[in-house]
Amino acid sequence: MRRDQKVTTKTTRYLVPADGPETEPIKTALALLAKLCGDFRTDAILLVPTKRNIEGKTLGRVLGSRVAGDLLKNKPVPLPGGWNMTLKTERTFQDQWTSSIIMAVYATKKMLDQIDTAKSAPAVIVVPWIMEQVNEWRRTWNPRVVGEPTTTPEPLVENAVVEEALESLTHTVNLSTGLSHPDDRRAAVQLFHLLHENGELFDPGSIRAWVLRNGWDPEGADQLRGVAQSILDGKRIHLGPPHWKRNIIGIWRERAKGGEEAMQ
Repeated sequence: MRRDQKVTTKTTRYLVPADGPETEPIKTALALLAKLCGDFRTDAILLVPTKRNIEGKTLGRVLGSRVAGDLLKNKPVPLPGGWNMTLKTERTFQDQWTSSIIMAVYATKKMLDQIDTAKSAPAVIVVPWIMEQVNEWRRTWNPRVVGEPTTTPEPLVENAVVEEALESLTHTVNLSTGLSHPDDRRAAVQLFHLLHENGELFDPGSIRAWVLRNGWDPEGADQLRGVAQSILDGKRIHLGPPHWKRNIIGIWRERAKGGEEAMQ
């Protein structure tokens, strides 16, 4: 099995297919939420773009006026089994360390990034407004799609040499700060410069997905994608003093060769 086929966090992810203001997907998600709270014996967070979404006809009607009213007043509401649900929005969600189940309704990119930082959440449920808006998240995490059979995660990086390089970088940088430190950014810049210079192909979007699946935060993953794209675009970037061994490309290629032989 390739390394990028395993998700490194313990969070179980669910996707409830939806398009537009449909009530049934929300009802399905709420039923799943109640079950998961019982399974994991923990409370829940309902995450929406803004409070106006609770006041909307679809979500407000499914929740009921009393529940919607309590959530808008920042009061926890009871779920079956004795667990509680509280409301968070894009602006108020700051629960990276939460151990609650997160249900993200009408998920935006910002919301998806927010739940990707919540690595202690035992489970997340995503209900999109438009399915295309969660395509990148779906490819990254291969969530359990309600109503569809379970699938095997697709390899996110086809080039095994690039994968070995990303593995080395992941062990090098401080994942909690991404590329904020100059030395970590220099390591990333030189890595993609070396890969590009030596004819190893890579896709910035797939790079972002791979590192997210392997422990990076969304901000660091975005920074890394930006560096990769800049190298492909031929932008002038200061490389600085050498970070990697002179023969690092050969090392990555040998490791990749060994991994490919082991898979045969």
